[in-house]
Amino acid sequence: MTAKKIIIMQAEVNNISIGTNGLEVHAVENYAAILQHFEIDYKSAGYHLQVGNIDLTQGWILHISIVRSQIPEVLNTIIPLLMETNVSFRIVKDKDTARNLLDGNLGNVHIGKIVSVYPNTDEQAAYIAHELIELTRDFKGPAVLTDLHLGALVYTRYGSFNPVIMVDASGNENKFIYDRSGQLIKDEYAIPFQMPAGVAWPFYDLAKPIVVKPKKILKQIYKPSFNLKTDPRGDVIKALYLRKLYDVRWCVIKEGTKNMWSDESGRDIPDRLAWQQELHTQLEGSLSLPKILDLFSENGNTYLAMEFCKGDSLHTRVLKINRNAIAWRALPGDDKLVIVDYIVKLIAILDTLHKNGFVHRDITPGNFLINKKNELIPIDLELAYSSKEKKPSPPFVLGTKGFMSPEQEQLRVPTEKEDIYGLGATMIFLLTGFSPIVFNPGAHEILFDNLNFFIDHPALSRIISACIHPDPAIRPELAEIEDFLIDYRDHLHHQTLHVKPFHTNQKPDEYLIRKVIDEAILGLVSEPTLMADGLWASPLPIEDANGKRKEEFAIATGLHHGLSGILYLISRLKIEGFDVACCEYSFKNSWQHIAERCFHDIDGGARGFYTGAAGIALALAKSIKAGLISNNADNVECIWRCLAGENNLPDVSNGVAGVGIAALQCEEFIDENDLDRLLRQCVDKLIELNKKGYWAWVKGKYGMRKNATSFSYGNSGITWFLLEYAYRYKEPDVKELALQSVHKLCSELSTLKHQVRKYGFYQTMQNKLAWEGIIGILLVLFKIYENENNPLYRKLAETMLFTIPSEPVADNFDQETGLSGLGELYLEAWRVFKRNEWKQRADWIMQVLLHTRRTESGRSYWFGNNSVYPTADLMISNGGIIHFMMRYLNAGIGYRLLK
Repeated sequence: MTAKKIIIMQAEVNNISIGTNGLEVHAVENYAAILQHFEIDYKSAGYHLQVGNIDLTQGWILHISIVRSQIPEVLNTIIPLLMETNVSFRIVKDKDTARNLLDGNLGNVHIGKIVSVYPNTDEQAAYIAHELIELTRDFKGPAVLTDLHLGALVYTRYGSFNPVIMVDASGNENKFIYDRSGQLIKDEYAIPFQMPAGVAWPFYDLAKPIVVKPKKILKQIYKPSFNLKTDPRGDVIKALYLRKLYDVRWCVIKEGTKNMWSDESGRDIPDRLAWQQELHTQLEGSLSLPKILDLFSENGNTYLAMEFCKGDSLHTRVLKINRNAIAWRALPGDDKLVIVDYIVKLIAILDTLHKNGFVHRDITPGNFLINKKNELIPIDLELAYSSKEKKPSPPFVLGTKGFMSPEQEQLRVPTEKEDIYGLGATMIFLLTGFSPIVFNPGAHEILFDNLNFFIDHPALSRIISACIHPDPAIRPELAEIEDFLIDYRDHLHHQTLHVKPFHTNQKPDEYLIRKVIDEAILGLVSEPTLMADGLWASPLPIEDANGKRKEEFAIATGLHHGLSGILYLISRLKIEGFDVACCEYSFKNSWQHIAERCFHDIDGGARGFYTGAAGIALALAKSIKAGLISNNADNVECIWRCLAGENNLPDVSNGVAGVGIAALQCEEFIDENDLDRLLRQCVDKLIELNKKGYWAWVKGKYGMRKNATSFSYGNSGITWFLLEYAYRYKEPDVKELALQSVHKLCSELSTLKHQVRKYGFYQTMQNKLAWEGIIGILLVLFKIYENENNPLYRKLAETMLFTIPSEPVADNFDQETGLSGLGELYLEAWRVFKRNEWKQRADWIMQVLLHTRRTESGRSYWFGNNSVYPTADLMISNGGIIHFMMRYLNAGIGYRLLK
């Protein structure tokens, strides 16, 4: 499936046949064919096809949840009723979209919503719900998490039909409806369902509007304590096993939610858990596995209880070993030995499985645990396949993207070669620090070159690249890999254990960089970059219960993530002489979208730099300067309107510091007196909001207020702007205020250095508050040194920079908290301090990006942050990588968006 399909699908119709009972439902891949069979007019509407006009703002929506194997049959069953009642409705577009929707890939709020019905009145809603329940009693569907269950496949929630769309402070579009007093409120999509205040419940004949709370004790002997992993398919729970009065121990419970992840054969998560129990029974005595305690059902869900094994996953353990994310080529030999030894143990597990007639099929570093005896324990076998018994038939799907072989994706009969692929993919992560999805296994020689750049051992790189060759016949045998790694381990034992010095010969080729930028520009408007109707889609800034960024996307208008940042980037590329003609269609569409959503109500919208009107002003100014937008009075006036509104927040992202920075970059389109007045207003507001040298705080230990050091959201960005203003206008009072903040920020440096030294580069980079604090304080120190040449500030800055490893590897390539942002920081340090060390470090990051790009058909793109969906966003995806590459070629350009 292509990534573009996740946002919007074209209504293509597959060849179908008509039988005596109408449409042959098993032949349908695209559900437009069903509507066409009933001769119904429809139009595209996001993930769905819409029948009829939806005019009401809000009401009771009926959702029909269907497992994917039954979708065509249910649609053929219920559509006559929907036609008869003349109600507007939507059905999911096609089979691929249905799979992603049901599996939660499109966000938890969409799970189960295969059909959405929009009744005109409460009475009609109650009637249709009753009829749909009768029609769907013999079918299955997963729970709709935002809704209350009425019966059979029918769920309901009160929410938006044709809502009022408003853009929030983050540049995201949100749906608004009216409360009982007529005020606009956000349609929250609460999970679990919440009965809205002041709204009548029309379904009393079917159900009461009450959500059943989960039981506190399962099967009277398992007391859930907390979730180790939260997932709509079913949580992984740490629980107390109350076996006897004086025998209480910890256990792990895997929950299988009813009808979730139902496949084409109608099997769901509970079926997988039953298979895992059977596997553990068959492998008992052959393999060290967690002991299964129980398999039981309760409240319609299935639970697999097993003993709790304390320890790190292989993924976590390797990140702890290589805490500074050092490239394998420079990793100390004793650390290499530990990691290679884990790989040998993994091979032994696979050998045991294969000898017992099983294929694992889900080999990832997260699926193996290291216990207190330093043993490697498989902890997730539900995708395994028995070659002897030929079951499950068909095999369960799918696996983990990047670790899963092409034949596994194609649902072929499993062989041991699938595990060779998973082993090779796991070795890529363990030895390079990157998810294997970063690399393209189809380009075999390029893959070898890229792996060897990081590993610096041709034979080892060759065998790993052979493991993930698309042709299973070319992959080596398990015994061959084991022999090689044992020899390699013995060789490491005899090596002198030391860290290699920084490689000074890694200067990248400028011609290649320009070529890659050209390819990456094409990649901005080509698959797999996510787009919808010619607009760039952006990841929503939301996280799951485990703090992991969720793969949900929408059209946003912001500079940080959204259209404005991409338009700014394209304009900068054009100004720097790059050909951006391939982006013209989407560029025009995006400006039209922004105009429709934002320009009519600039004063009432978000005012910020990263997420609101100030960022739009910057994108518009650069577009005019690049000649991509007309330099006329209306557009110039629009720049001023975007900047001139009232703003009572202090920070760069949303407040007046960001407005000031944007205004400085738009100055050629602003009257000089107006610019001076606007900047002074920003400064006066910051003076007013200042509290003893602070503007922003975060909660520290024990709830105490702590200096928010972040550039985007805290005091360093505000301080940077005040210094810029003070030096520009020679304002000693403003400079004095800024220096008060500088001294407070510098007092945080020792804490931040301790953070890097104690927890390592990788974990510090993952800690957004700490990493943005380091970036922000360094930018402030660069600014002061550049203007005052005080060696104290240079020493403070370079001491901090030297705590960062010189050759880091991490698959976070972002501008905001990743390698491309770090690369720009090094370029700025080199520009200000004139020290070659910082340019050499930027060279390394450029080499990392050149060796992790994926190139197909003349276009390049990157999979960062372990995401399978690249986007064009400036601060959190491919746009930022391109910006760094452009900046690298012209190191005189100021850091990020600042000059």
